[in-house]
Amino acid sequence: MFDWFRKKEPVRPTLWVDTLLALPDENFADVFARMVRNEIPAGRAMVVVAHANMLPMIGVQLETEGGKALDVIEKFVRRIFERLNSVEDDSVASRRLGWSLFSLLLYRLMEKASANPSLKPTVVEIWAMLASSGQHLKPLLEHNVVWSEDEKAWFADIKDANDGVGYVVNLMVPESYRADASFKDLAKKHNFFVL
Repeated sequence: MFDWFRKKEPVRPTLWVDTLLALPDENFADVFARMVRNEIPAGRAMVVVAHANMLPMIGVQLETEGGKALDVIEKFVRRIFERLNSVEDDSVASRRLGWSLFSLLLYRLMEKASANPSLKPTVVEIWAMLASSGQHLKPLLEHNVVWSEDEKAWFADIKDANDGVGYVVNLMVPESYRADASFKDLAKKHNFFVL
């Protein structure tokens, strides 16, 4: 009669990511932008590091699995999310996987924006937040144990905060977004030129 005492089915850990990926494009963009806004600047800087290291992996995934880029990325997102749930007691692995998940969600949003130009302002906003966090890269990576020396090598030439912001804008922000005024403002504030 009453099911109060019957054992309930556990919630699938992937339910959250399935829901996120099923959102209409504009809602996904808004939710993801809010996630990035809520991340502290140091966390955003680590998303930059994850993104630099995820791009080659994404390329390999696309080559290996073939098919549409969006399908491959979403499959990769689910895989990372499942791994993230399995290592929740390991703070280094969970931080690393969490930042990698953000990187993949950014890649997914950029793929969506290439077909839906109304999403481009959100992509620009997210990249501007990540670029601004570039000022923290040098001090954060000096004694960082989350990333290997090979993974940190992308950022070895950064000398100071201004270099960090310039690096993200000129070497990581896709060229099609760099003409936005927000990157010119960052360049002026941090004394570099947008290439």
